[in-house]
Amino acid sequence: MHWSYRSRPAAQRSCEVTGKLAHRLTRRPAFTLPLPAARNGNGGRAEPVKSGERHSAHGARHPKKSDGVLRQRVQVRFAFVARERTNYPVRLLCRLMDVSPSGFHDYLRRLAEPSPDADAEVREELRAVHAQSRRTYGRPRLVQALRARNHAVGHKRVARLMAEEGLRGRIKGSQRPRSVKRKDGRPAAENLLDRRFSVDSDQPAWVGDITYLATREGWMYLATVISLQTRQVLGYSLSDRMPDDLVQQAFLNAWAVCPGPPGLLFHSDRGCQYTSGEFGGTVTAHGVVQSMSRRGNCWDNAVAESFFATLKTEEATGVYETKDEARRSIANYIHGFYNPTRLHSTLGFVSPNDYAKQLKAAS
Repeated sequence: MHWSYRSRPAAQRSCEVTGKLAHRLTRRPAFTLPLPAARNGNGGRAEPVKSGERHSAHGARHPKKSDGVLRQRVQVRFAFVARERTNYPVRLLCRLMDVSPSGFHDYLRRLAEPSPDADAEVREELRAVHAQSRRTYGRPRLVQALRARNHAVGHKRVARLMAEEGLRGRIKGSQRPRSVKRKDGRPAAENLLDRRFSVDSDQPAWVGDITYLATREGWMYLATVISLQTRQVLGYSLSDRMPDDLVQQAFLNAWAVCPGPPGLLFHSDRGCQYTSGEFGGTVTAHGVVQSMSRRGNCWDNAVAESFFATLKTEEATGVYETKDEARRSIANYIHGFYNPTRLHSTLGFVSPNDYAKQLKAAS
């Protein structure tokens, strides 16, 4: 008859576990109580010890007297409980080792805490990465950047070190744009993109939009073209007025850098610049099909909107002194940071340029 651990009497289970623990610490035969009557034919009572004998028939002494097995220093007993907790309940092990469960869990927590030297090395890298990100990275990107530098860090640890170092990422906020007078143009195109923003989509697509930048010399207008497959800013156009060809120039700049594949969609909102005959003629001449958001639905162009939110969080955070400063700032951000360096969450925390290289190598 097979006796499982749980089906045995509580007293016998405790003594058997105690004997096994004593055996593992002393490497001597384990002390166990005799089996019940059904198994040893003696009514479950232990065989009497003959006069003059100090040990059991198996040669093991009582576990509480086995060379001070259970009198080891507390750290040794905690370590033993940690090794055996996959085999036996922690509370039972703690009771047999004469330690408290709370003390054991404190012991595990102290083991998990990094050493001061390890923190010092991560702190140095954390400050360097945060500075390289222009003090824009928050916890998620800092975690990924540190892991890329072979530091085994978690989100809680990085959050703690950021708080201790006084580091903060920039949080996206809203910036109210000025409205632009609309004029009549061609009818709006259908929403062919239909929010297929995934980088894995079989439909190649670019998205475009316009935003406004404040300078002390007046407003600047920025039009961008972004690839949904790589999240690269392929082209942009920046002007101190809103010319009819602002979005057309951004598209042509993008095409000069990276000619689009066959079947390319160009998605935008229904702004008059995108519904104009001039822009429609340009994209059609390049074999590109237009797609437009539904009326009043900014989420249909969420990727372009998200880039502008990131730009105004990380770079264009206030009012530029001059228009030339704004031009230098935008060029440096796109070509010197966003495309080549900035870790993008949608791309698995690699930069757009690096992701484009991976796609090219895989093709």
